[in-house]
Amino acid sequence: MKKFLIILIMIGTAVALYFAFTFFPDNRGIQGRYAFVDINYVSPLSSTLWSKESRKNIQYTIGKDYFAIEPGEKTKWVDVSYKKERIDAAFIKAQYGMESLAKEYIKIFFSKSSKGYRYVIIDKNKNEIGYHVFRIGGDIYVCETYKDYHKNGFVKIEEVKKLN
Repeated sequence: MKKFLIILIMIGTAVALYFAFTFFPDNRGIQGRYAFVDINYVSPLSSTLWSKESRKNIQYTIGKDYFAIEPGEKTKWVDVSYKKERIDAAFIKAQYGMESLAKEYIKIFFSKSSKGYRYVIIDKNKNEIGYHVFRIGGDIYVCETYKDYHKNGFVKIEEVKKLN
């Protein structure tokens, strides 16, 4: 009887874990509607002042299977998925390279992010949409990104926007 009970508990735990990972998306820790708060990083070739002014009324919605930026950019992606990745120093160096003029500026943003997650947003065709969401401590950031295929395929960050 004891053996049967232990086996039943083990099967129940396995089934619960299966359903937890199957039916709950990777982005459940970041879902919500957020307002733009501040620019934490802008590529040295861009203007921070212009960026702040142009985004002060922007709302970001992170849903189970969609991502929207409104009203200013009126951009919405549906049928997206989120690839959750743990952030650490080796991950940052491998993904972002830190070999450019922006190196010192972007290091300031990542210096406080030794613990956190990056969520890569992927469309229904399995392509990245050009935005990453970071959860660092209790803070949420959205980054506009592109891959620089001329420099080892590193991800380049155009802007880091803090949300609230």
